[in-house]
Amino acid sequence: MPTSWTDYPASNTTPAKALHINEVRAAINSALGYAPNWTDGATVSNTTPIRARHFTEIRDTIQTLWRDRGLGLIPQWTSGAEPGGPSLSTTATPIRSTDINDVRQWFNHYETWGDLRGIHWFKSGLTDLPHVGWNVETVIALQTSGGSYDTNAVNAAVTRCTAARNYGLVNIVRMDWRPNHAVPTVSSDYQGWIDNFTTAVNSLKSVATLFVVGNEPNISDEGSISATAYADAF
Repeated sequence: MPTSWTDYPASNTTPAKALHINEVRAAINSALGYAPNWTDGATVSNTTPIRARHFTEIRDTIQTLWRDRGLGLIPQWTSGAEPGGPSLSTTATPIRSTDINDVRQWFNHYETWGDLRGIHWFKSGLTDLPHVGWNVETVIALQTSGGSYDTNAVNAAVTRCTAARNYGLVNIVRMDWRPNHAVPTVSSDYQGWIDNFTTAVNSLKSVATLFVVGNEPNISDEGSISATAYADAF
């Protein structure tokens, strides 16, 4: 179960408290196994003014936890504006209740990353799945039947993965070589497959870190590839 937070979710009338910061810090410290060098000490006192820096520090440390667990990049702030931003030369953005909720949800997602619930092909407007779990997306073909890199197929997967990631799901992306062919069956096609796969991963790596390379090679409509040919391709 995720960590239980005080005043969660924070409402628009809930002021940011030292308690909120200290609770998240304590959870992070436990996950890391040590206490980072937090601003204003390990425990913020009730008399210390709450600053945007406290929340951006927490966000950056949770990002470290996510990367260590292979979860990729955390979503943007719900409000669309980072606390303290947009820049040092302009009026600072105040701390909002959504900022408090965001850092706690991001840590909860880290805690529950192994949840087995998931879907195949995320659709915006989803309401019946918790903001944890998995989403399987598909690049049906890295190459068109003519042999060119299928930019449209990859970009479509990036769009769906971004929406799923922002919802709080971890993406797994299935990538096939060509339509109805999981992987190439002749060695002359291997290098092009490698190049296209690398290009696709570079396009997807900000929203996905797990990939299924070549799906169901023994299924008739996906190439009926022999085990030997499949192994040779890899």
